[in-house]
Amino acid sequence: MSNLVEVSQYINSRTYEFIEKLKETYDIKEDELNKIIKNINMNITKKKKVIATNEIKCCAVMKTGSRKGQQCLGKVKEGSYCNRHSKLEGSSLENSQEPKLDYEYTARLNRFNRYEFGKTGLIFKSQNEIYVIGKQLDDGNIIKLSDEDKELCKKYKLKYIKDK
Repeated sequence: MSNLVEVSQYINSRTYEFIEKLKETYDIKEDELNKIIKNINMNITKKKKVIATNEIKCCAVMKTGSRKGQQCLGKVKEGSYCNRHSKLEGSSLENSQEPKLDYEYTARLNRFNRYEFGKTGLIFKSQNEIYVIGKQLDDGNIIKLSDEDKELCKKYKLKYIKDK
């Protein structure tokens, strides 16, 4: 609790210093500045959503869509889930987890401004043309794919240019 008091005192002192600096720098009267601050506080409180503390929210985690990975937060009538996710109640799906993605193998822009597959050196044609065109060396030159590189492409189901 003492940490909270210390933080609060620190914030109050810094705020006071900031207000004093505004008054001096921009020659604003204290009454006008207080009105501005009060107006800002009113706008902030209008934008906040009030959530009743006794309301129970759905504990399901969204698996797809724009809210993927976020909690559902739907209203719960009974149990732990909303109507939409009530089928999860007591099922084996409740405790199942999605397989973890291997973020080591994602396509990202490298220092040569090319899309590289993880740290493998495999280079994609472009962001829109997603197939491997070769392997990039440390100096930035791109060479043809070796048999090992082609096996890696097959392992991760990547399209690649085949030798003629």
